[in-house]
Amino acid sequence: MKKTLVIAATAIAAFSCGQSGGNDITMKNLSGKWIEIMPVNKDIVQGMTLYEDGKAESVGMATLQYKSWEITPEKKIILNGLSIGNHQTIEFSDTLDIISVSGDTLTLDKFGKYRIQYTREDENGASGNRPEKIGGTPASAGYTHSKLKNSDIRVFEEGTKVMYATGEEHTSAAFIVFNGDSSKLEIFLPDAESAVLERRTRPDGSHVWNVEDDDTYNVEECSGGWIVSRRGRIIFASSGTENTVKCTFTEKDKDGKTYNAVFFNNHELVQLESDGMYYILKQYRTASGFGYKSPAYDLRGKGREAVLTSLYDNTKTELVEKQ
Repeated sequence: MKKTLVIAATAIAAFSCGQSGGNDITMKNLSGKWIEIMPVNKDIVQGMTLYEDGKAESVGMATLQYKSWEITPEKKIILNGLSIGNHQTIEFSDTLDIISVSGDTLTLDKFGKYRIQYTREDENGASGNRPEKIGGTPASAGYTHSKLKNSDIRVFEEGTKVMYATGEEHTSAAFIVFNGDSSKLEIFLPDAESAVLERRTRPDGSHVWNVEDDDTYNVEECSGGWIVSRRGRIIFASSGTENTVKCTFTEKDKDGKTYNAVFFNNHELVQLESDGMYYILKQYRTASGFGYKSPAYDLRGKGREAVLTSLYDNTKTELVEKQ
């Protein structure tokens, strides 16, 4: 499964005057072994090796393996590789702003608010001036306190990224961080406090992470990816709005009531909305047409027509797609 991680960066790139200053940002002068300045533990060594031919390697990061890199015409750096964790390996593509290149110091930006600073090692393994902290605080280097792990972490390195899925803010993202046995997770939301959720098992054997008797957030795995929902509405998904199809059904031979559907094809599910109520139905195999089901409803259809069945009282509603 391929996951595209495109980081929205709003900071304006200000290139410092140094040996690679101005607009002289090239594959050649950025090649080398770059070691990250770690604000929490100066003995930790991690970073990246960038080769002039476009190949890349990670330094000290077993779960985040860089494979290639490039520079865009807008002077951004794109890092491609594999994210390994939670029993899956996902391809990623990470885009960062180049804030400055001055001598052997490189400063990159994530999300428009996280700065990551590197120093370049020479052939003998010596690096340039390496301060213990950037900006004086762990947050200035991308660290966030995790209630689940009771430590400062980089959620974009330890977490699983899920993109905004409502279509309103395509660039917003949340991150899911699991504990060791996945019995709990912490979800880090943009512009909101993180929440710790516990794993529960449904009658069908599937798992969902939430807070008991609290319908604020539900996290579950769907077709190799993750979705975050609230009261039946999908807020975040691993693939965001990618490969989604929206349509509106109306009751056949009747006027008025409509059903708005969003088909998340990458996750094999549909979100139905009617009268302000949301429902998530998961796809199942049919001989022809399409079929989606939840504990409450079954949606079967072919072409522009469908039948919505209430599994509580077996009431059937014939629907037709609105042109």
